[in-house]
Amino acid sequence: EDIYYRFNDIQYRWVSKENWNYSRTFDVPEDIVQKKEIFLVFYGVDTIASVFLNDQHIGDTENMFVRYAFSIKSLIKAGSNNLEVQIQSPIIVAQEKYDIQAKQYLVPPNCPPNESQGECHINFLRKMQASFSWDWGPAFPSVGIWKSVAIEAFDTAILREVIIQTVESKVDWILTVNIFLETGSQVSNISGNFTATLTLDSNSITVTKDDNTILPHAPGIFNTTLVLEIPKTQVELWWPNGYGNQKLYPLEVLFSNNGTDISTKALKIGFRSVELVQEPLDTGTGLTFYFKVNNVPVFAKGSNWIPSHVLPEKSAEPARLEHLLESAKLANMNMLRVWGGGLYESDLFYQLADEKGILIWQDFMFACSMYPTDQDFLQSVSTEITQQVRRLQHHPSIAIWAGNNENEAALRGNWYGTSSDFGHYKEDYIKLYVDTIRKVTMSQETVRPFVVSSPSNGLESETEDYIAQNPFDSHYGDLHFYLYILNGWNPNIFINTRFCSEY
Repeated sequence: EDIYYRFNDIQYRWVSKENWNYSRTFDVPEDIVQKKEIFLVFYGVDTIASVFLNDQHIGDTENMFVRYAFSIKSLIKAGSNNLEVQIQSPIIVAQEKYDIQAKQYLVPPNCPPNESQGECHINFLRKMQASFSWDWGPAFPSVGIWKSVAIEAFDTAILREVIIQTVESKVDWILTVNIFLETGSQVSNISGNFTATLTLDSNSITVTKDDNTILPHAPGIFNTTLVLEIPKTQVELWWPNGYGNQKLYPLEVLFSNNGTDISTKALKIGFRSVELVQEPLDTGTGLTFYFKVNNVPVFAKGSNWIPSHVLPEKSAEPARLEHLLESAKLANMNMLRVWGGGLYESDLFYQLADEKGILIWQDFMFACSMYPTDQDFLQSVSTEITQQVRRLQHHPSIAIWAGNNENEAALRGNWYGTSSDFGHYKEDYIKLYVDTIRKVTMSQETVRPFVVSSPSNGLESETEDYIAQNPFDSHYGDLHFYLYILNGWNPNIFINTRFCSEY
């Protein structure tokens, strides 16, 4: 039956308490097998799994938000091959991880409120936090392969990711294109030509690095940079909905060698500046907190975005996304906050936001919990943040990164009994959100603003060592106004604040 029907969130809970094996056979042509390097790439596995190719273990997954690429050159064969993915129950694994951590100290909360009828210890898994239940929806701890799987075969390298930065000067836009390539871990250098072409309305601008040899900055990972100067007179600015047009330009990046195209990446980018203004007021207490786009103050109108379906693979259905984002545009919204208990949304989601002028406040996926900070967890988070920032940051719609949802307020407010060892939990908080997430984000790009939590007092929270005495101080930063018992149609109940990022 429909999973949302009556009590099916409880009736079907057995699915998440079982282990599941996904298997299939597939044929591989001889010319693929002859390539020097072959990767099996999983773009999304939910969540704890072991992968076997032709009965040989090739790797494990532990993070729903990470792309995994396994080298299979020595195992793949021409003709028939067998692939098996053995996925463990997230409920059982979460309990096991909690039990190990509890021998040192507790990382709360232990379980969701009874009303949620959920499962416990989701904070120990890098998985959609709301899949174990939330106040807005049922617990469906999903298990499966939620994104595509591919075989990549090549002789030199594959162009994996492109980071772009647009910085405005007096007469030009300086477009920096940072290119990341992957190959086998044994490769010591890569030689080739790198070209970036921006297609404008009247012409194209191209820059090329010829016969460039680059060395790895990590085993099997290479990067190089191209810089284009774009006259301001040749581009139209990108604006939020209601402030102007949403002009996008095609950017193609090409890696070639001896005249042969090896790998390409195509993006659509926009030219715009974004600034989070936190300045003292002319009169009164506190700091401002608002966005300027192209040096124009923007009054943010919008909503929070939770996953459009509790089953993650359904959250990216094109018709669903088009309907909801077009509805936001027609309602005169110009900003959506991708809430930190859900998903990093699909490429299509951000493409539609670009096209419709919907600014995105992008939370990282941590919400309403303390989190472990052991080395394995932090390393997984570092990979997650690196991959997601590189995937998303070229979108002009993304206006800000935020480290988490409500965890500064939860720690200061003793939501989960952390006051008994506040110093320890504060140390963990800074280690995760400041020393790891913010550091990794800023290592990838420095143009967008970053706030450590939402809500927070912004710069004021930072001066108070990231945990403000009152994270809900309406004189600073952003606030959440989220109460069940009041009449939301009555405008008189709402607080007067610098910026409200959740209702």
